[in-house]
Amino acid sequence: MKFTKRITALILAASAAVSCLALTVYAEESALNDEPIEEESGAEENDYITSGDYKYSVQVYDDGNKVAFLEEYTGSDTEVEIPEEIDGYTVKGLGDYTFYLNDKITEVTISENLSDFGYFPFYGCTSLMEFKVNDKNEIYTTDSDGAIVGRDGLAIMAYPAGKNPEKYTVADGIVAINASTFAMCSNLKEITFPESVEFVGNFAFAECTSLESIVLPANLSALSNFMFSGCTALKDVTLPENLQKIGNASFYKCESLEMIDFPTPLTEIGQAAFCSTGMTSVTIPATVTSIGYSAFGFHTDDEDQIVADENFVVMGYTGSYAQTYCTESEVSFVPIDEPEDDGSTAEKNSSEDKGLKPGVIAGICIAGAAVIIIVAVILVNHGKNKDKDDEDGEDESDEYDDTEDE
Repeated sequence: MKFTKRITALILAASAAVSCLALTVYAEESALNDEPIEEESGAEENDYITSGDYKYSVQVYDDGNKVAFLEEYTGSDTEVEIPEEIDGYTVKGLGDYTFYLNDKITEVTISENLSDFGYFPFYGCTSLMEFKVNDKNEIYTTDSDGAIVGRDGLAIMAYPAGKNPEKYTVADGIVAINASTFAMCSNLKEITFPESVEFVGNFAFAECTSLESIVLPANLSALSNFMFSGCTALKDVTLPENLQKIGNASFYKCESLEMIDFPTPLTEIGQAAFCSTGMTSVTIPATVTSIGYSAFGFHTDDEDQIVADENFVVMGYTGSYAQTYCTESEVSFVPIDEPEDDGSTAEKNSSEDKGLKPGVIAGICIAGAAVIIIVAVILVNHGKNKDKDDEDGEDESDEYDDTEDE
């Protein structure tokens, strides 16, 4: 399915609660204190200015300074150098789709004053082999792999997907991995994290279709939205012991994933988190107090309709939120006994499964946090060319720095 800008706008709406604390702190400590607070007065959504090879927006900082964010590259060069300014405005950042799905560019040079990155500026740049950074840029540099990293060694901002390695080791000391950093590295089978990693952004490993196993670092307390979506070969996942939240569609379309063990600190599982996986049952700890629509027991069909998995079973404690989820979603629930004092393994009760009503779920209506779920939004089997016909005009260009803490 082609991953359009209209769809991405819905994803960003669903992503509003995801924590970007690590990257926000990183940028605040490493960059200027003035943050963009609004777009140019009078400008409407998608009403970008075209100049040369770019479409850009103008944003106003709290000190009144106006800067440009490059929203879309319309040129044809394979080696691109980000301009220092455009139409008299200092180029301060990249939007969400600047080079989105551009499979022609091979090299990008980051300018002196560039400090901000959108969600997907290099998503799908499968020919991109190297980043370069102006030596005067005080925030970013490149590492030996040609990836953009912080000069203080705390963050990886973008990786050149054209290198497409089979193995990658995140350097010691890295705290944050930016959104979509390794997305569409289709040869990546193995990635090793240091314990220093505390934040991994949305779509960071989306569509890494060769990734088979992952051991997540102990300090990672939340999995971001769509973090491993479309990782069709992923079958072995070790979650951090202190994990508290699994974001929307974190493991959507992980078709080879047949089982997963949840840590007991876990409290929240997002919408479609395990939709369209290979799992047929799951045991949910009593600590979980929030489960989003279609998180378990559903898949999407060829027309992107959410369909119930007739034989899926959720096991959990009587009176827990797992039971509530099953009641509301009409998924089969099997109660398990409370753990005995000696810590022995809980046993299943012989209660009768609740019947499941199979078929297509026609609509989604979720109360609470203004989240519109996403199943028709996943990036699976999309084409390589960017869809420039955004008839609905629902593009949103929020940066990771604007995302609120969960």
